[in-house]
Amino acid sequence: CTVRFKVSVVILLSIIQFSCQSVENKDKIIIDLDEIEERLEYSSFVDSVSYVTLQMKDDAYIGGLERLYKWGNFYYVWGTHRSGIFIFDASGKLYAHINSFGEGPESFRMISSFTIVKSSGDVCIMDYASQKMKYFTKEGDFRKSVPCPYWSVDIAAFNPDNVIFISPFYAGEENPLRNELRIKIT
Repeated sequence: CTVRFKVSVVILLSIIQFSCQSVENKDKIIIDLDEIEERLEYSSFVDSVSYVTLQMKDDAYIGGLERLYKWGNFYYVWGTHRSGIFIFDASGKLYAHINSFGEGPESFRMISSFTIVKSSGDVCIMDYASQKMKYFTKEGDFRKSVPCPYWSVDIAAFNPDNVIFISPFYAGEENPLRNELRIKIT
């Protein structure tokens, strides 16, 4: 399979995920682990499906896919193998590429996680190696660097001032009730 085909499939699945007919309880998210079904039928919440072919430049390479977000009229793709974050417009045209690997103040050493700042469409990259969060505009311009106040494996951002830090805590098999997910909100 080609990279273009794989990326098209992932975007198709993302569109399916975001094409809900109706949503109940919009103000809260409830996850009942006792109610998990082995099979999920998309037809129960999707009313249409479409796909977008991503148009890459010759010198850009996504590699594999770590994460994909659709926010507003943009697709945000985190590629593997130090390929960075790609931002595509609604037609699939490459809009920006954030690939600032390095040691400088406007660079990151690794991408541990990333999220979209919902109020602006900016990209927040968690750099586990430097224990900093690097903010970039959706155009790919560096905005700021902020120290991570907590160790975490994943992040989510509501706005530039409020970030959720997600950290799993494993106590081991001897005490399975202590296995938990710790969430801190700044």
